[in-house]
Amino acid sequence: MSIQVTHIYAWGGGWSGAEAIMTTIARSADLCPQMRSHFVLAPAHDGRRLIEGLRAAGAAVDVLSDVRPGRAAAILRARKEIRAMVCAAGSEVAVFHSTKAHLLFAPGLRAAKIPLVYWAHGGSVRLYDERSARRNAVALMERWAGLTQPNLAICVSRFCAAELLPTLFPNPTLKREVIYAPVQPVDTELAPHDRATIRRDLGADDNTVALIQASRISPWKGHELLFDAFARIRDLPGWVYWLVGGPQTSAEASWLAHLHQMAASLGIAERIRFVGQRNDVPYLLKAADIHCQPNARPEPFSIGLVEAMSVGLPVAGTALGGSTEIVDESCGILVTPGDAAALADALRRLIAKPELRARLGDAARRRATEICDPARQLAALAGNLATVAKSSAQPHRLAYS
Repeated sequence: MSIQVTHIYAWGGGWSGAEAIMTTIARSADLCPQMRSHFVLAPAHDGRRLIEGLRAAGAAVDVLSDVRPGRAAAILRARKEIRAMVCAAGSEVAVFHSTKAHLLFAPGLRAAKIPLVYWAHGGSVRLYDERSARRNAVALMERWAGLTQPNLAICVSRFCAAELLPTLFPNPTLKREVIYAPVQPVDTELAPHDRATIRRDLGADDNTVALIQASRISPWKGHELLFDAFARIRDLPGWVYWLVGGPQTSAEASWLAHLHQMAASLGIAERIRFVGQRNDVPYLLKAADIHCQPNARPEPFSIGLVEAMSVGLPVAGTALGGSTEIVDESCGILVTPGDAAALADALRRLIAKPELRARLGDAARRRATEICDPARQLAALAGNLATVAKSSAQPHRLAYS
């Protein structure tokens, strides 16, 4: 059974799991020929990376001008444009990849009798944003977005389905499916001399254990806890930590400056390499020995974690959110959130025992394939979307109150 799908996304907060998943759908189209995908994007700013990535993969992409809540005339025009784009593509279902996109465009497609799917990549921004003014604005946006109930919600984890999705759609009758993100394994070849060069450039010789974290520079990624744990293993020789990623917002730039200061004050600055934004993250992963990301708050899922596991890196992290569904005791060590002593103990064991790293790393590679194989995950997605498209039931649009 074939299905034509339009994916709709409006954003403005930098690269995240939603962009990664859409790019994987486009790049892996040959693995799921029964699903044909069309993308409609409304970038608030700096959407070039996603647009170019989708087009490079051969995907059909339409781009709207910036449309924001509160601009009624522009929103109405954009809704007409999207309806025309969806019809021109022959799409049987519309998939929304952000709350903003659902808020702005779901009502128009509901009126056109197009089945709607909301892909929950995360939870309420209110759960993750520290700024009260932004939380209040987002709360209002989410309240209005939740008034148009989709036919189906796809959730990136069981945690997302149970704990995060209800912040947007509290109706318990909403049909939901958990589909882990399709993640292409990191298959980049890295010759031994190239690995040695990367490691040498980042302060790791053959006798040094390289710990890596490739993530956004955001407080909830657990840097403070990790630095506290590092301070507890300063006496342990032969390890270095690579923090890969650059700030995407002014708040992240401030956080990065704080981490520099923290490393100096804890006496671990010589062990820390602030690598910055890189285009060769797969090579860095293959050059490393341990993946560390002890999140301070629950993450809905973690594509970066799965990518690290796919190259055979054992994991050290915290038992929070989607991470507990990705990492089991066969492939990593998850500690109680906030427990720097336990994290330090886990890191000490992994650094000191190469045989433990090898055993966990082999299992990590198998685990990544087991839960996120693109062919299997995209087939599951296509099957669910085809079922929605066949259904004639259309949830009513709730009245505003």
